[in-house]
Amino acid sequence: MGPVGAGKSALTEHIKKALEGKKYYTLKGDPHRGEPLQLIPRSLRSSVESSLNVKIDGDISPVARHKLLNDYAGKYEDFEVEELPLYQPSGSGDHAWLWIEKRGLTTQQVIATFGEALGIRAVDIGVAGQKDRWAVTRQFVSIPGRFATAASAIGRSGLRVLNVSFHKNKLRTGHLQGNRFALRLAPADGIVWTEADRTLVQSRLEQLQATGFPNYYGVQRFGRGGGTIQDGLRLLRGRLPKDYWPENQSRSMTRLVLNAVQSGIFNLVLAERVVANTAGTPQPGDVVIRQGGIKPFLLTEGRDNSGFLPAGPLPGPEMVRSAGSVLQSEERALGLLGTGWR
Repeated sequence: MGPVGAGKSALTEHIKKALEGKKYYTLKGDPHRGEPLQLIPRSLRSSVESSLNVKIDGDISPVARHKLLNDYAGKYEDFEVEELPLYQPSGSGDHAWLWIEKRGLTTQQVIATFGEALGIRAVDIGVAGQKDRWAVTRQFVSIPGRFATAASAIGRSGLRVLNVSFHKNKLRTGHLQGNRFALRLAPADGIVWTEADRTLVQSRLEQLQATGFPNYYGVQRFGRGGGTIQDGLRLLRGRLPKDYWPENQSRSMTRLVLNAVQSGIFNLVLAERVVANTAGTPQPGDVVIRQGGIKPFLLTEGRDNSGFLPAGPLPGPEMVRSAGSVLQSEERALGLLGTGWR
C-alpha cells in the first residue's frame, strides 16, 4: 500500500515481468520506474503506437521530468548554435545591433526581455531567425540605436550582450547566411568509448558529410501538444479571434504559427520523398538551391541537376512555387492539413 502516484502499479508490473523472466526497461534514476516510451510527447504518440503496435500510457514522473530538464537538457554547452550573418553592421546608423549569447531562453523570450526592460515594442526589435532554447546560441538582435547603452546593462540569467555595433537598417527575418552548429558527442554514464567506437563515429560523420540526411523540423516547432501549428491552421481558416494574442505580440506570434504550418508541410513532403528515395535528388519541378548557396529557383525539365539540392516546400506569397509532380506532392500535404495554395 502507499499514496496515489507513488509508483505501486509500475513496481508491481516490473516484479511480475522479472518473475516471468521477461526483459523490461525503466528510466534511469526514476524512483517511479517509468517506461522510456513515456518520454514521447502526447502529440506524437498515436503515430508511434501505430507504427510499433504498442500502447503508451501515463506520463513521466515529476522526478524524471526534473532530471530531463536539468541533468540532460541543462547541459547547454553540449550544443552550440552561432548565426552566420548575411552582412556585417556598417558601424553607423540609427539601429543598434547587439551580438548576444543566450542559454535556456527562446529568441522570443529575449525579445520580450529587451522590450520590457527598454520600454519598446516587439515590432521595433529585429532578429534574423529563431534559435534553439536548450543550447548556447549567439545571434544579432537589432533595436533603436538610442537604447544601445541601456541594452548592454540589462541583467538576466542566461542572457549576455557580447558586442554592440550600429547599422542603417533594422535586422529582418531571413537576413542570415545560415547557422553553424557544434554538437558534443559523449558516451553514456559508465561507458568508455574504445578506439573502434571512435572510428565508427568518425566514419558515420564522414558519410553524413558526403550524403547529408533528411532534415525534418523538430517537434518543438509545432508547440506543446501541437498547439502552435493548430493556431496557424485556425488563423488560415479565419477561425482565430483578432484579440487572441496581446497587441505587442500579435505580429511575432502570427509569424511563429504560420512558420509552424510551413514546417508541417515541409515534413510531410520530406517523409514522402524519403519513402520514394528522392529526398536528396532534385527532380524536375523542384525548388532547388546550389550546394553552398542560399537563393532558391525552379529546376526546369531537362536541366542538369548536378550541384543542386532540393530546398523543400515552404508555401507562402513570397516563396518560389514548385511545378509538375513535385507540386502535386506538396498539394497533397497541404490537403492533409486542410489548407492549400492561395
